[in-house]
Amino acid sequence: MFGLFKSKPLLDEGTTQWLYDAFAWALANFDQDLFYHQTRLVAPIDEHFPDRSDNPQELAQKILARMQSYAHMQNWPLQLAQLPPEGVQITTPRFEVIGKARGESARIKLHDDATHLSVFFDAAKTQSPDVLIVNLAQGLGYYLAQSAGSKPPGGDEYSAHAADLLAIFMGFGLFYANNAFSVCKGSCGGCGSSVQAFGMLTEDESTYAYALFCTLKDIPAKDAERHLKSTVRPFFKMALKEIKSNTEELARLQAI
Repeated sequence: MFGLFKSKPLLDEGTTQWLYDAFAWALANFDQDLFYHQTRLVAPIDEHFPDRSDNPQELAQKILARMQSYAHMQNWPLQLAQLPPEGVQITTPRFEVIGKARGESARIKLHDDATHLSVFFDAAKTQSPDVLIVNLAQGLGYYLAQSAGSKPPGGDEYSAHAADLLAIFMGFGLFYANNAFSVCKGSCGGCGSSVQAFGMLTEDESTYAYALFCTLKDIPAKDAERHLKSTVRPFFKMALKEIKSNTEELARLQAI
């Protein structure tokens, strides 16, 4: 009888379980101590992104360097590159991580005479600074995922999802929750508006993962919501409540 009054889960069971499993994978592979004690919640404020430049390419490169520092990937030889035209194949140089993947002691060895790893962005779709940050965070997550000692939950089929999850794990979840979908006015030559999806995680999934990040980091709700767009806040609040009630999964993650 009392089951009639139970709240319906926010996401389907399989999706929620994947998010918990993916966080467990991230904690096990990418330094849980670094996550708990040195990872910050990055926000769309001047304090976190003070760089300025009249050259868009130069500004984007500065933002990428700052994001590498926040992600503790400062030693990765990453370089900004314009996304090639559709149909042009992108090849990633082989690389290996010597020791830990993140932190001041991380070392990245490139093969095939490569000098850097490219983080691609589409200048035509990243006029918004927030969307640019999501775009670059996906690149950071992609390379970090490739360096893991084990495949993400679900295997290679979920590698792109794992890249998004790692971007949130590294502190960029606020940008994901706010920009999982971007509405572009007049983007198709006067046809009104269009909705552009960024990343593999949906808005609800990104927001849930952001709520999980904030719960594990013990970030006060008022701080987590300060820069969250109003349309996302109700789901975020419900996600916090649901996550905190899932004591078994939280205990599993905190024990890693």
